[in-house]
Amino acid sequence: GTINVGSSDDVTITTTGDGTISCSSSDNSKATCSINNKTLTITAVAVGSATITVSQAAGNATLAPTSVTYTATIVKRPSTLSINPDSGIMYVGDSETSTITTTGDGTITCESSDDNKATCSISGNILTINGVGSGSAAITISQAAGVATLAPSSVSYVASIIKQSSNMSLTSDSGSVYAGDSTQVAQIYTTGDGTITCSSSSTSIETC
Repeated sequence: GTINVGSSDDVTITTTGDGTISCSSSDNSKATCSINNKTLTITAVAVGSATITVSQAAGNATLAPTSVTYTATIVKRPSTLSINPDSGIMYVGDSETSTITTTGDGTITCESSDDNKATCSISGNILTINGVGSGSAAITISQAAGVATLAPSSVSYVASIIKQSSNMSLTSDSGSVYAGDSTQVAQIYTTGDGTITCSSSSTSIETC
């Protein structure tokens, strides 16, 4: 029979003898066995195969019958992968997180469709998305096959990155300057990071 790693299979033993029934595995690193009454239980340990031999001793009234075997084929079990949430909006320079849920045991990785827009990293079961530039990027989360599980289907996180609003002010919004002179009339305070420019409503009178 085929058994997933970590799972077990029960097989009914039929006998006309009255002796003690026992079992042994050809490879305990692949599968182990136990008997309870007339039920043989095979437990899958690791990918591979093992032959389970079931024997019965002579009893009070019966001779020992010929031993029988069960061939156990152990395979990796399917797994699933999901994230919550699977999309988010963030400012340039900020980050968002998403929780990864998986039934697999393989290594989890992430990749951005555009590192100029967003980058990603994984720590434990937490996906972190960092906003780099305005726009959007698809973050693909994948999990490799593990010791006991097959690789699940990849999932995606859609990151939308926007620019933050900014404020700008002057220490003074008016002042006097003598003709032919130049002076600093105000300091500029801004929360933005763009280039600052100025223009005059009448360049024949004043420039900036």
